[in-house]
Amino acid sequence: MDKMRSACETLIYILEPLRKDLETYFKQKDISDFFQIVNNFDIRHNKESTKDIIHEEQLEWIYFSLLNTINTYTKLQKKIKP
Repeated sequence: MDKMRSACETLIYILEPLRKDLETYFKQKDISDFFQIVNNFDIRHNKESTKDIIHEEQLEWIYFSLLNTINTYTKLQKKIKP
């Protein structure tokens, strides 16, 4: 679980500097939701208000959502900005 959490954290750090450019390809609300997920679950922040991830499947869902976002962003960027 710690390795998967770390992988999710790494993926969100990849997306963070791209946040504004992501708006070219995704709705702002969707982008905001990705960051809220990692902020509200105990991935980037560990506060009393964060939700604990107790099932590996939760981390898998977050991981693949983030990974697919990066993948889609890269493909669209190449397609639109050759």
